[in-house]
Formats: sequence, structure tokens, C-alpha cells
Amino acid sequence: MHKGDFLVVNYGHLGDAALSFVFNQNLKRFFPDCNIFSIVSKSNIEFFEKFDSSLSKVFLYDENYGFKDDSLKSLNINTVIFLRGVLKKTYCDIFTLLKKIFPKATFIGMIKEEDDEKEPFDECYLEREKNISILKQIFNFVKFLTGKQEIIIPRITIKYDYALKDNIIKKFDNNNPIIYVNLSAGNKKNIWDYIRRNLSAKKYYKLIKILSNKKYNIITTSSLEDCKKAKFIKDSFKEFKNFMFLDTNTISELVFCINSSDVIVSPETAVVHIASLLNKPIVGLYISKKRITEWPPFSEKFRCVLPKFEGYLNNIKIEEIIKNIDVLLND
Repeated sequence: MHKGDFLVVNYGHLGDAALSFVFNQNLKRFFPDCNIFSIVSKSNIEFFEKFDSSLSKVFLYDENYGFKDDSLKSLNINTVIFLRGVLKKTYCDIFTLLKKIFPKATFIGMIKEEDDEKEPFDECYLEREKNISILKQIFNFVKFLTGKQEIIIPRITIKYDYALKDNIIKKFDNNNPIIYVNLSAGNKKNIWDYIRRNLSAKKYYKLIKILSNKKYNIITTSSLEDCKKAKFIKDSFKEFKNFMFLDTNTISELVFCINSSDVIVSPETAVVHIASLLNKPIVGLYISKKRITEWPPFSEKFRCVLPKFEGYLNNIKIEEIIKNIDVLLND
């Protein structure tokens, strides 16, 4: 029987949080009497606080100021677990701080084959299975820690945002399917990656125009990274009764928006993983077969679309996206 509580370092982006959610929920299943605490980043703290019921409390780590909550020091932590990303400087800083706070705890790291900083951990898990998804790696890590085989894919349960729901009902006064189209993927700090993983404004215009002509209702959102693209789409369809652009200011609004839709269309990004946790039908837009292998959707129903020439999403044929939306709606 495991004694003491767990502290899980879930520091990363929103897409990483969705995978961490799977880990946390399974860990709680096998150790229901233990508390699980988590260290999180600004970008994912709302997700964990609102939707991850397995966590007793989350602690925000700021790269400039460290931990602001001193109650971390009073915890009875037996095991500290680092999920993926061991070599990042932030992870190293967090490790150093936690080692001082919990010198007697067992530190366990989930590492990649190319990682060379294995020494700090008391135990390491190295994924040896090749060509498997990050989700499968999370499953294998849970099995390594618990010795259990019955791993599940947990789903998010949400409380309705009645104001947003009312807004959607008033806009779409029909029973036609709602298609959610995400306009953004990646970060412009890595401009080449951003260019490769996104569709152009013209491609999104064509997609939405065809969906509109098919009498589908369309909801779109966008990150601040894509304000020009978002404005173009918003202005182009503002008079359409079956089009709605939502300024989602919180993760909760984004989750509800996804949950209110019948099919999710998105480049491979956090939206795909959140939609998977909600078990929504997904048309995922991927730049390569390798990315599908690593980061596939994990809803019960999904389709993946590739560009004609791998490596550049804008080569995708809009007709292929439409075809796969129709397949999911008729399944």
C-alpha cells in the first residue's frame, strides 16, 4: 500500500494538460486514499482547477518568481512525479526547488531516450516501445508506477455555461448540426512551425463558405496569435445567420464551446485533445503521418486529414475536410 501523497509536475501548455489529465485521473483510481497535488503553469492552471477532480490542490509556478503559495512546504509528499519535458530549464529549476522542500521524497521522472539528465531522479521511466502515441506512453507510465493494467481514458464532465448556451441557442434557431472550426495552432514565437501547422485565411474562408451552403451552423474561435485571420473571417461572415465567432476569454468558455458542437475541425493542437476528453467527433488536420502517430485524437469517432504534400498544412484539400465532416455526421 502506498503511503503519503503525490506531487505531479504538470508544467506545460494546454495540450500537455489534457494528457496530464489522463495520468492524474488514472493515478487517483489506483490510489483513491492519497492526495494528488500538482504544479502547473499559467497557461493551464484554469484547466486543472476547473476540470481535474483528481487533484486536491494545484500550485502555480512562475518562471520569474517561483512558488507564491508557501503551503506547499506543509504537504506530506512521498512521491514527486515529473511528466515529460525533463530537460527544459524550467523543469530543472522546479526540480531543484522541490528537492530542497521534500528531501526525503522519491523523485520519479518520465524521460525520453535522448535525455541525458537521468541522475537527479531516484527512479526513471524510459519508453522503449517505438512509434506509439504520447497517450500510450502515459498509459505505460501509469502501469510502471502502479503495476496495474486496467488503464482508462477519462472524460471531462462540465457544468453548463448558461449565458453562453443561451447565446448559441438564440443565434442558431434550428436543429442543424453545429460544426466548430478552430482557426489557430502553434505559436508565432516558432514562426516556421506556426506556418506549417496552420491553414491560410483564404482556405478557412472556403471551408466555412461550403459548410454554410450546406446549412450547417458554424462556430469559430481563434487565439490572439491569429487576430488578423480572425478579423477577416469574422467580417466575411458577420451577416450569416448560421455563423458565430466567439471570443473565448477563458479555457472554460473554450471547453463549453467545443462541448456544444457536433463535430470539431481543428489543426493538431490543444483543441483536438480537449475535444478528445469530451469524446466529441473530430476531424483533425495534421501535417504528417508521424504527427498522427504521436498525437492522434482519442475520441471514439475521429478522422485525420493530411495535406497532399506532408509538412505544410495549407496543402490540404478543403473537399477532404468536408467529406470527413459528413462521414462523422452520418456515422
